[in-house]
Amino acid sequence: MFIQGTLRYLDPETFVSHHLTEKSDVYSFGAVLVELMTRKKAIHNDDFNGKKPLSHTFASMFHQNKLSNLLDYEIIGDGVMVVLWKLAELAMHCLSPRGDKRPTMKEVAECLQMLRRIQTQLVTKSNPTRVHYSYGGS
Repeated sequence: MFIQGTLRYLDPETFVSHHLTEKSDVYSFGAVLVELMTRKKAIHNDDFNGKKPLSHTFASMFHQNKLSNLLDYEIIGDGVMVVLWKLAELAMHCLSPRGDKRPTMKEVAECLQMLRRIQTQLVTKSNPTRVHYSYGGS
């Protein structure tokens, strides 16, 4: 089997073994999640070393508790940092080099639903009269 894909989204095990697993997509999702949280490309220019994998920079900042320095400044706020930190933890689990350490996509979906409920509760507590979501239509 010939594996095709963009290297920056391909999990390390698949890169070495040339075999996709059910956890390969989880790694790719983690890479996309980090891109969304930071508004940076998977291979980005850092301030010091030129082009660098975003997943490595993200992991480093996460472990140094400096994640807010890397996150997109437009999403950072007092009311959302709890959710952003939990989202970062999820991304870190998804980006685990070992597939058996990654969650399943079902677990990822459940975590995202939980984070959505937490965010809704936080917003409701801080702005009880505000309408939070509008689906379909204006």
